[in-house]
Amino acid sequence: MSKYSLIFCLILSILAGGNVFAQDYRVGEGDVLKVTVYDHDDLNTTSRVSGDGFIDFPLIGHIEVKGLTITQITDKISSLLSDGYVVKPQVTIFIQEFKSKKAFIIGEVKNPGLYVLPGQTTFLALLSEAGGLNKDAGDKAIIKRKAGASDNQENILTVDLKDLIEKGDTSLDVMIADGDSVYVTKAGVFYVTGEVKKPDAYKCEEGTTVIKAITMAGGFSDKASKGRVKIVRKVDGKEEVLEKVKMDEPVLPDDVIIVPESFFLGMEEREIHLRDYLKIIYKRRYTALVFFLIVCAIVIIGTLSTTPVYRATTKVLIEKVEPYNLTMMSPYYSPYDPEYYETQYQLIKSKAVAQKVVSMLSLETTYASYFKDSEKLLGSSGSNAANILADIVSGGIVVAPVKNSKIVDVSYLSTNPEFATLIVNSVAKAYIDEILDMKMSASRYSLEWMTKKAEEEKTKLEKSERALQEYMRAHDIVTLQDRVAITPEKLSEFNTQLMRAETKRKEIESLYNQVLSVTKNLREAETLPAIASEPTVQSLRGQILKAEQNIEELTKKYGKKHPAMIKAEEELRVLRQKREQEIRRVINSIRNEYELAKANESSLRRTLAGTKSEAQSLNEKFIEFGVLTREVETNRQLYDALIKKIKEQSVTEEIQTVNVWVVEKAEKPVSPVKPRKALNILLGIIVGLFGGVGLAFFFEYLDNTIKTPEDVENRIGVPVLGTVPLMEKKGENIEEIVFKEPQNIFAESYKTIRTAILLSSADRPPKNILITSMAMEEGKTVTSVNLAITIARLGYSVLLIDGDLRKPRVHSVFNLNNLSGLSTYLAGTTSDIGTLLKSPAMNLSVIPSGPVPPNPSELLGSNRMQELLEILSERFDMILWDSPPLMTVTDGLILSRILDGTIVVVRAGKTTYDSVMRGLSYLRGKRADDSTSHLLGVVINGFDIRNSEYIYSQYYHTYSSSQESGEVKQ
Repeated sequence: MSKYSLIFCLILSILAGGNVFAQDYRVGEGDVLKVTVYDHDDLNTTSRVSGDGFIDFPLIGHIEVKGLTITQITDKISSLLSDGYVVKPQVTIFIQEFKSKKAFIIGEVKNPGLYVLPGQTTFLALLSEAGGLNKDAGDKAIIKRKAGASDNQENILTVDLKDLIEKGDTSLDVMIADGDSVYVTKAGVFYVTGEVKKPDAYKCEEGTTVIKAITMAGGFSDKASKGRVKIVRKVDGKEEVLEKVKMDEPVLPDDVIIVPESFFLGMEEREIHLRDYLKIIYKRRYTALVFFLIVCAIVIIGTLSTTPVYRATTKVLIEKVEPYNLTMMSPYYSPYDPEYYETQYQLIKSKAVAQKVVSMLSLETTYASYFKDSEKLLGSSGSNAANILADIVSGGIVVAPVKNSKIVDVSYLSTNPEFATLIVNSVAKAYIDEILDMKMSASRYSLEWMTKKAEEEKTKLEKSERALQEYMRAHDIVTLQDRVAITPEKLSEFNTQLMRAETKRKEIESLYNQVLSVTKNLREAETLPAIASEPTVQSLRGQILKAEQNIEELTKKYGKKHPAMIKAEEELRVLRQKREQEIRRVINSIRNEYELAKANESSLRRTLAGTKSEAQSLNEKFIEFGVLTREVETNRQLYDALIKKIKEQSVTEEIQTVNVWVVEKAEKPVSPVKPRKALNILLGIIVGLFGGVGLAFFFEYLDNTIKTPEDVENRIGVPVLGTVPLMEKKGENIEEIVFKEPQNIFAESYKTIRTAILLSSADRPPKNILITSMAMEEGKTVTSVNLAITIARLGYSVLLIDGDLRKPRVHSVFNLNNLSGLSTYLAGTTSDIGTLLKSPAMNLSVIPSGPVPPNPSELLGSNRMQELLEILSERFDMILWDSPPLMTVTDGLILSRILDGTIVVVRAGKTTYDSVMRGLSYLRGKRADDSTSHLLGVVINGFDIRNSEYIYSQYYHTYSSSQESGEVKQ
C-alpha cells in the first residue's frame, strides 16, 4: 500500500468524522454536551448525559436527551425557554466529549482494542486510531454488525482495503456503528525455495506472478534452472505439482515455488568440464553399450543379407526447339520454361516408354534368360506379362540431369548387370519414338479439327451479316444514332432541375410544418426565424416594447383609471393587433410558396419520367444493333484466325519441338552400387556410438532421483552425513546387521554417520535428534535403530523413541510390547516414565510408540511433550526420535521445531530432488513464534555402489572382499 495515499485518506477521514457530522449524531449515555444561550451567560452550562439519558439545565431542570440529535435537543431547549423564560432564545449546542458509542478493531492492526466513536466515525478514522495496518495485513477487512435487538442476528460487511487505500475509492469508507467488531485479515503467504538468493515466505498480494515472487526472493541464483520452475499447490486438500510454469503464472496463497538446479547436477558452479560428461557416460555405460551393439548388429546383418544391385547409365542430350512462327520477322527466343525438362524426365520413366522397351526387346520370351526366378514373378499371367514387365522396367529407371548442361543421365538398376545395360540403351530409343508418335498424332488431329471448325465458322459469319443488314434497314439505324446521342443530355438536365426543385420543396415544407404547428398560438409563431426576421414584425415588436416600457413608467405615478394609462393601454392593444395581422400574413405567404414549390416538383417529375421512357425505348433498339454488330465481328475474327492457323500448321507440320541424341551408350557395370558394405558398417558404428551416448544423456536428464553425495551437496546445499550401501543379498535383515555383524560394511557406514553427528557441533553434539524422511519406505526406521545401536556401543546412554504414532515399527524390530508407550504418556494414562523404558541392548533404551491415538499431532505439540523432553534430557546422553514422513503428515514438522537437530533419510534412486527440496522448505520455513528447524544433514540409504563413480565401487568392493576373507583392520 502507498504510504502517502494512506496518510492522505486518514486525514480526510479524521476531518470528516468530527463535528461536521455531529448534527446527525444521536446522543447517548456518557456524552458531554456544552449548551450556550446567546446574551444569557447565566444559562450557559456543560452537562454529562446521565445513565437514564437526562442532563441538568438552569431554570428548567432535568431534560431527557438520550437518542436525540443535536438539532432536536436545540429545538427542545429553545421551546422550553420560550415558554415564559426567554424571548426568542438563540441556543447553540456541541458535543464536547463522545463517550456513548464504541467499536472493536482487531486483527492485523498495530493497536487492536476497544475504541470510542467520536461522532460519525468512518472505517479509516477507526483504523487511524488503532495505529494503522501491520505489514502482514491482507486486502480485506470484515465488519460484524448487529442486525437488530437480538445479539444472535448479525450483518457481515466486507471492505476492500486495496481499492479503499491504494486506489482512493472513498465510497468504500463505510461508517462504523455502535457495537461493530472490525477484523483486519492477515495476508496469505507463499513460499519460494530452491535456487534463489533469499528463500523465505512472502506476502501474497493480488496480481503477484511467478517472476515477481522470484524477484522478491532476490532473483535466481547462479545454479538455477530458469526453465524448470515448479509450483506445489493445494487443490481441494490435495497437493498438485505444476511443472515448467510460465513466468506470468499467477501465485496463490500457500503456493510453494521451487526453483531447481540446472541439468548437470553434480557439476561445479564455475563451468562444465569434460570429466562431468565422462561421469555421466560411465554411469550409463551399459545403456550406451546395449544401444551400440543393437545398432551395429542390425546394420551388419542388413548389409550382408542384401542382394547386390548394378547400375548401367547412358547419357542423352535433350534440346528444346520451338516451332518457327511465320508471322514473326525477327529471330525467335525460347521463353523460360522450368517445367519443360521435368516433363521430359517423367516421360522417360513413363509406362508408355517402358512398354515400347518390352516390345523392342521381346522381354516376354527373353526375360527368363536373365533371371532364374522369373517364373515366380510372371507365373501364369499370360497377357498381363507385358504389363508386369513394363512396371519392372519403369520402376528401375533413374533420370538425373547433369548440372549446367542439357545432358541427362538415364540409369537402370538391376541385380543382373547385362540386363541393366540392355534396358538403359533401349530406353533412349524408345523415348525418341514416343515423342515422335505424340507429335505426329497431335498434328494430324489439329489439322482435321481446325478444317472442320473453319467451315462451321464461315456459315455462321454469312448468316450474322445478313441478319445485321436486315435489322438496319427495318429500324432506320442512321436516324436512331442521333436521337440516342441527344436523349442523355436531356435526361441529365431534367434530373438536375428536379433535384433543385425537390430540395427547395423540402426546405419550404420544413418551414411550413413549423408554421402549421404554431398557427393557433401566435406567440410561438413569432419565435420562428422566418417570421421573426420579417422587417414589419421586427418594427412592431420594437414599438410594442416601447409601449410596455411607457406603461410600466406610468404605473409608478398613475392608476389604471387615469386617462394617460387608458391611452397608453389602447396604443399597446392596437400595436399587438397589428402584429397578429402581420404574423398571419407571413404564414399565408409561406403556405402559398409551399404549394407553388410542390406543383413545380410534380411537373418536373412527370417530364423526367416521359424522357426516361423514350430513352429506354431507344436503348433497347440500339442494344440489339450492337449485339448483331459484335456477333458479325466475332465470327469474322474467329474465321480469319482459323484459316491462318491451318496454313501455318500445314507448313510447320513436320518440324519437331524436341531433339534427342544419345551422347554416350551404357557399358556393362563391373561392381555393384548397393550395398556399400564399408560405408554402411562405418555409419552403423557412428550412429550406434553417438546414439548410445545421446540416450545415456537423455536418461540422465529424465532421472531426477538422488544418486551420489556430491549431487546432493551441490544441488541442495545440505551436508551428507553418510551413505548406507544397497543390500545385494536377498533374505538379509538390515535392521539386525549391526547386532549380528558389527564389522560388516553396513555397520561401518552407520559408524561413519555416527562420527558425522558427533562432530556436527563445535561445543557438544545435539542431544535430541529427529530422524525422518520425505516419504514411506526410505529407511528412516532402519537408520534410527542401527544408528542408536552404533552410538550406544560407543559408551553413550542412548534412548530411541518411536515418534511415529501412525504406523510404528520400532517395537517390532526389538520384539517389544506396544501396549503402552509415548502415546499413553502424552495422553496422561501413564505417569511413570520408567515403566515405558525398555533395554534391548547395553546403553540402549527404547520407548515404543504405544497404541495409535486419534490425534497424534495434538499430542506431539502438547505441553506434556515439553515436560517429557526436559525429563529425558537429564537422564540420557543422546535421544533419537523416529517420526512419520514429512510429506504425508505434520508430525515431523512439529518434532523438528522442538528438538535439537533433524536428519533426513533419502533413498538413492527413489527419492526425487523435488520432494527433498519441498520438504526442506517446510523445515526451513519460519513458524508463528519465529522458530526454525536445525537441519544436521542427509543420510543416503540404498546407495548402489555398482552404478556410482569408480572410486566408490573400488572402495566398497575391496573392503567387502577383505571382510569376507577375515582381513578386517581395526
